[in-house]
Amino acid sequence: MSSSRRSKRKTTVQDAAARVLLYFISYAVMLLFWEIVMHFRTDGFKFSIWTVLFIPSQAMFLTFLSGWFKNKKYSRIVDVVIALLVCAFYISQLVYHKIFGSFYSVSMMGMGADAVGNFGWGMGSVLKACFGGLLL
Repeated sequence: MSSSRRSKRKTTVQDAAARVLLYFISYAVMLLFWEIVMHFRTDGFKFSIWTVLFIPSQAMFLTFLSGWFKNKKYSRIVDVVIALLVCAFYISQLVYHKIFGSFYSVSMMGMGADAVGNFGWGMGSVLKACFGGLLL
């Protein structure tokens, strides 16, 4: 292998490593930020060491997901989508905690889907019942 190929390959590997490190750090900072916000808004800032220890594994998993594609364009799109999903998850946790006083679990998500289905059915019945009154 020629020296120019070797140096080009070395640069490519260094670029990939730098990109992975950048994704990992950005996810870790984002997760730490949302955990601090969530704990501050819900517990009065009773922060647990277990939260800090769990963040690197979450960040590594999200880095793996965003680095799945070799194309940088796709990786950036997936990165933005993952960041938006993480933000939506934490915001929904905060809203749920504000309303019900507890965090939701996986079993609650199934009941939430049923509630949304029943809401549509119930709202349709209410509108049908009120339609005559609205005409008057």
